[in-house]
Amino acid sequence: MSTDPKNGIFIDYLFGWEDHEVLLTLLQGVDGKLKDCPDKIDNIKKLVQTKIDCASFSKSMSRGSPVTNGTLSKSKRNRAKSYADGMIFHKKYTSSSLPESRRLEADLNEIIRIYDKVKRLEIK
Repeated sequence: MSTDPKNGIFIDYLFGWEDHEVLLTLLQGVDGKLKDCPDKIDNIKKLVQTKIDCASFSKSMSRGSPVTNGTLSKSKRNRAKSYADGMIFHKKYTSSSLPESRRLEADLNEIIRIYDKVKRLEIK
C-alpha cells in the first residue's frame, strides 16, 4: 500500500469519456514504479483476485483495454488504457440507470472492506 496513487492500491471512481459509465474500482497505480513492468502489474492483480473474495464486484481482466469509438485523443486513450490495466475489481454503473443512493453506499462500503483485506496481504 502507498499514499502515492501512482504506486499504490486505492479506491477510485472512474468516469467514462464516451460511454456515460461510472466504474467504482479497486485500482493499482501503474504510472510510477510499475509503468514499465506489465508482468508485475498482472501478478499483483492475480494475487489480489485469488486471495480476496469479491462476489458482487467483477474481476478486471489482465491488460484490459477500454472500448472507445476512436474519438479520444491519443493521450486520453493511453490514460484510459493505464486505468484499465490497473483495475483489480470494478462495478459498472451507467448514467442512465444509476442505482439508488443506499445501493451506491453499500457498494462503496463493500469496496472499502475489500481494500482493508488487501492492505493485510504481503504485496511486494
